[in-house]
Amino acid sequence: MSFKSKKILYRIISAMMGLIIVIMAFSLNTIKVNAETDYNAFPSGYRAKLREINRLHPNWTFVPFNTGLDWNTVVDNEMQGNRSLVYVTCDDSWKSKDPGDYDASTGTYIGKSGKNWLRASRVAVEYCLNPVNYLDEYHVFAFEQLSYNPSIHNVDGVEAIIANSWMSHRPLEDQPNMPFNYSNFFIQAAMDSGVSPYHLASRVLQEQGRGDIAHKANYNPLISGEYGVYNYYNIGAYGKNSAEIIANGRAYAENKGWYTRALALSGGAQIIGADWINRGQDTLYLEKFDVDSSDGGLYYHQYMQNLQAPMAESGSVYRAYEECGAINSNFVFKIPVYNNMPNEEPEVDHEKIRQFVTRLYNVCLDRDPDEKGLEHWTNILAEGRQTGSQVGYGFAFSQEFKNHNYCNSCYVKQLYKAFLGREYDDSGLEHWVSKLNEGKTREEILNGFLLSVEFGGICEEYGIDRGTGIEIPQYGTVARGTCAGCGESDNVTQFITRLYSVCFNRLPDEEGLNHNCTLLWDHTITATQMAHGFIFSQEFINLGLDDSAFVDSLYRSMMDREADEEGKNYWMDKLANGTSREEVFMGFAKSTEFNNLCKRYGVSN
Repeated sequence: MSFKSKKILYRIISAMMGLIIVIMAFSLNTIKVNAETDYNAFPSGYRAKLREINRLHPNWTFVPFNTGLDWNTVVDNEMQGNRSLVYVTCDDSWKSKDPGDYDASTGTYIGKSGKNWLRASRVAVEYCLNPVNYLDEYHVFAFEQLSYNPSIHNVDGVEAIIANSWMSHRPLEDQPNMPFNYSNFFIQAAMDSGVSPYHLASRVLQEQGRGDIAHKANYNPLISGEYGVYNYYNIGAYGKNSAEIIANGRAYAENKGWYTRALALSGGAQIIGADWINRGQDTLYLEKFDVDSSDGGLYYHQYMQNLQAPMAESGSVYRAYEECGAINSNFVFKIPVYNNMPNEEPEVDHEKIRQFVTRLYNVCLDRDPDEKGLEHWTNILAEGRQTGSQVGYGFAFSQEFKNHNYCNSCYVKQLYKAFLGREYDDSGLEHWVSKLNEGKTREEILNGFLLSVEFGGICEEYGIDRGTGIEIPQYGTVARGTCAGCGESDNVTQFITRLYSVCFNRLPDEEGLNHNCTLLWDHTITATQMAHGFIFSQEFINLGLDDSAFVDSLYRSMMDREADEEGKNYWMDKLANGTSREEVFMGFAKSTEFNNLCKRYGVSN
């Protein structure tokens, strides 16, 4: 068999073996995707944060990994020896000042893995160990299961991970003429090992640093080629100082025969898969914190000493998924749970929550709660299914509240009472009403109140999680009818009434007014289309206006003023030189003045 044939056969066998490994990894380690998250399976301190993440990403599933371990026992063990290190630039509170870690006479810290890696303090270990501190949409990827998934892992995602590093869009240095870059080799290594290529790329960056393109990989002896072997993942590279770390890492690579970069990338990936991912330590968190006893031991089998590695790498993984368009895939997150955790939430005070809900009924709906409604909202808050912000939104945009048809000013006054617990002040009222007049939606204004310090204080008083605001819909809600606060008609009705008056010189008939208002209320048409319908209606055409009167009418209807001489002459010249009335209308419709007019009435142009 020729060398070329052997090479082709080897690639076929390698690909088949990679596929087998992937299938095995998925069958052994991957929890069923799209299973419904059971929030009650988590401690109370986890639930609100998990629900908020799930609101943003409904396809994500969270499953508890019950370690069965006591929290303080785990912290004690992670404090042993040099298991948990932080970089020298960390805040001093995160650096241990225990004897042997800190020289009080000189005020200097003692390096544990080279001079820049210091032993972590208990405060730092407790923070980085606590799963609750990872529960946002970015850092939750510390709990992502790290098996290779060809449906979501791709070259673009790898490039997003290694962007602005010495590997970005570059071929391997010992194969400069190959048509494949580092990102391609990470995909191949993933196929060979069953490990996520995003994780493999992150591991290399964590171990070797991001550097920059100019440096390539020539600053680290374990990947520069200085010794004729390569160890990208620093496997076996441990010691008290740099020389010892490099010597051990070099010896490990020589023993494995990693004499090319491709062999080191693939071989190291297979070891990570066999020794870590495929034996239960299948998340960034579990690689750092060995709290899975399925292999018969605890705490000793930890990939990295860097205490902050899971938190730092998880954010990079999120950005990679986002940049390659896979962020809403069906991810499964395996989240550890300990006994006697420090951040367990106190027992829910149902009576206080009922008082909070009763207050919303009184202020927003101007009535006492009915028993069924009171229990409904109380249970939602008590069980953590919604935050205070979400329940507040439910009241402020309920049909019963909207039936008050508050104008902009009265709407803001109600928000002050409901969500700040006080009457409005003149400057604050002016600020928020001006925001509405400038085009901000009522939902956006409500969100400003929900995120305020004052509403946060109200939620804290009643023992409720305020949350992080609300999701803003594409189209805002507008009032319909006469304002219950001041008796004025809503902005849309005023906008339509004004068009009837300016264009037709009459008050609207009831049927026409209701029809046109509904079109704007429901966002069926835009204000531009509505104005076009009036200006080019048969009733307007029947007025028989000449060009001068036509332009005057456009100024009044679309700029809310009389024509200035210069502007009118400009449009008259356009019409005289063949520009159609349709084109002149569109000139007005695209003007800043018409845009501002629409904002003032809260309609979309």
